[in-house]
Amino acid sequence: MTEMPEIIIRAPNANEEFDRLIYVLKQAHFYRENGYTFTIPNENIFVKLSDKSPNLDNVDWTPIKKYFIENVYDKSFFEKGISELESVRELIESSLTTLVDFHNKWGFVLFDKYQIVLTRYGPGGSYKSKEGLVIVVVNEKWKY
Repeated sequence: MTEMPEIIIRAPNANEEFDRLIYVLKQAHFYRENGYTFTIPNENIFVKLSDKSPNLDNVDWTPIKKYFIENVYDKSFFEKGISELESVRELIESSLTTLVDFHNKWGFVLFDKYQIVLTRYGPGGSYKSKEGLVIVVVNEKWKY
């Protein structure tokens, strides 16, 4: 029998959150064309970049990242979301029993740990299937 994977619930660090924001900005044209709503910082620099999407290849991200880290990123924003997810940890962990069962019966790829990382940016949640990373978009009203 395979051991249960570990669940880590955490906020993104500033670099991860900026990388997520760049990804969302580069995809903004796709989101608009396909009727998705998405969140980005409501600041002129990011709105303009979003409007230029997908033509962002020549953007110098260095000063934008500096601005983001110094003026936008706020790790404390995620505290309530982490607390809310921790309050349902038992439910989250119980869902892993199905994955373990799939692994034992059919070789389903199972990670030693899964990370649930909150973000403020994007159209919704996503995942990185080769890393065991689940990305959950949250807003100021703590809707997931």
